[in-house]
Amino acid sequence: MSLAVHASPIQEYLDQEEYEKAFDRVEAFFLQQPEDAKVFAEICELLESLFPHLSKENQEKLLEKVCKEISRFPGLKKEQQRMLELYGELFLEKVPDLENLVGATRCLSISLALGGDLSLHKSLSRPFLYKALEGFEVQLQQAAGKGEVGRFQQLLEAIPIWHQKFSQSSLDIQKFYEKARLVYRGLNEKNKVQFSSFLEVIEKGETLVIPLESPKFLTQGYHKRLEKVRSCFQEQGKVRELQQKRAAKMQEFFHELLDDAIFILGEPPCQYDIRAMGSLAREEVCPYSDLEYFILIEKEEGRRYFQKLAQIFDLQILSLGETDPKHQELFNFGQKFGLEIDHQANPAFNDSLIGRAEGLLALPEEPNEDDLKAYKSKLRSVSLHGNHTFETPKIDLTEYAQKLLEMRRVDFEKLQILQGEVCAIKRDFVEPLFHFLGDLGLLLGLEECNTLDLIKQLPFFTDLSKRLLEESVSDLYHLRIRLHAESEGIQEEASLIPSLQLPVLKEQEKEALHKTHQLVLLPLYQADLEEKEIDLLKLAMQQPTEEKVRSTARFLQHASIEIHQEYYQMLSSPGHVELQALYQAPQEIQKVLREIPNRAGYRQSRKTEDQELRRRLSLITTENAN
Repeated sequence: MSLAVHASPIQEYLDQEEYEKAFDRVEAFFLQQPEDAKVFAEICELLESLFPHLSKENQEKLLEKVCKEISRFPGLKKEQQRMLELYGELFLEKVPDLENLVGATRCLSISLALGGDLSLHKSLSRPFLYKALEGFEVQLQQAAGKGEVGRFQQLLEAIPIWHQKFSQSSLDIQKFYEKARLVYRGLNEKNKVQFSSFLEVIEKGETLVIPLESPKFLTQGYHKRLEKVRSCFQEQGKVRELQQKRAAKMQEFFHELLDDAIFILGEPPCQYDIRAMGSLAREEVCPYSDLEYFILIEKEEGRRYFQKLAQIFDLQILSLGETDPKHQELFNFGQKFGLEIDHQANPAFNDSLIGRAEGLLALPEEPNEDDLKAYKSKLRSVSLHGNHTFETPKIDLTEYAQKLLEMRRVDFEKLQILQGEVCAIKRDFVEPLFHFLGDLGLLLGLEECNTLDLIKQLPFFTDLSKRLLEESVSDLYHLRIRLHAESEGIQEEASLIPSLQLPVLKEQEKEALHKTHQLVLLPLYQADLEEKEIDLLKLAMQQPTEEKVRSTARFLQHASIEIHQEYYQMLSSPGHVELQALYQAPQEIQKVLREIPNRAGYRQSRKTEDQELRRRLSLITTENAN
């Protein structure tokens, strides 16, 4: 497929201003699913010249085709970025309904993520100007409809605030006054008399020119704030303190976004509580974790308001450019994915996540596995924004928690942990450990959400087992933070061998994962939860392996000699002589352990004595031969 065959005729038609013929040629090119990146780049350049001369329908037709095809050429980042920018601008020229605003935001945010200029924030922020104008008009209509002259005046006086927050130029302030005039014109004669005193203010406002105080556009501020939140993930310190600080920063970020959304819509019509689930609720959030949330409301009449709120919030998160397009091939350009709202737990798309507490927090009848897990997430949630704390219905959760634990065991049996070259950290370690312990807490009626806090309260684990659990949870948390930070996106897999596609696990991380698997997960899922005391190390050493012995000795490096003796003597079976030899304690303790006989009376120190005797005999034999 040569450049001349496709580019030259298009250029000729452009020179002759025969734009429809040029369009036919460009369309034919994309229909052939081109493979030559150089030709593709040239056609994209010609398309920019052709674009202004096409109908909106043909513009959209071409851009949809080019964006779908160009995703196959990862080397054409500049062209991808520019085509998405054009597509986003095309969406903005349409009627500013939600579908078109979402389309514009998706295109422009991905264009920016692919390396687009910061000036893109002007276009990326425009959907929020449209939403602000719409919200301002609705609030004025509500005030006028209720005859609230004072409220109407407050809104007019607040226009400079709206302008500084959402406008894109010094002239945009006039658009808010134009909305006020439209509202006035829509009043009946009786109400016009009541509100006619504001006409002079409106007329003056329609000619105002007020410079913007900040050179940054709204979405630029969102991006900067998120960068600042993520910077705290680079700090060092005690794990639990870091978790609390990071979760608080992330909650604060979401709270600020919701503040803007509520500013646009006006005060909520009833009491409410917007609650986050998942890692944020547990204060175990990572730099690029997604968000799951639901909304409790006092009255069903307020549902429509909170649906609109969820839509604006979704648009704000989408503007960050990290939302995974899932199966939408049109928007998959190999960009990195990060903060997004989980589609299954997004009230903007799932209306069942908005409701009264007695409905949303009630245990579902005949729940399936997904229902049970979702219900637990709601019970272990945290408030992001609200003006009321709703009471959780009093329910006996014993049977429910037992079902969850049974499901975890079934799921765990299916896992093939550390069996291949790739390790799925979240699936194979975080979910089996963190969620199992969370279910235990639910069974026991414990209120703690955070896994480290929960471990301290679990009554039947020995102190040593609790320390082992805390160490494993901390190791996994640190590992996930590293994978997210180094990948600059959601990254839950790592390679056990050198790899160019995935982050590679460090040796100490591999050791930590093996320890967690052998000394924590396996015994935890075998444990009898009816026992008064659970010792994970003893459970692990009941079926000792080389890996378990080495991991146990490493874990107990700073333990007392009595503790070392206790676990060392679990290897006293005559068949475990070689395993006992692998138990490496600190030097002084090791000397004592080697003198302890096993059940057959054999001491590890004897092995050294035997080796020394053989060495001397060998020397004597050699001397006699000479």
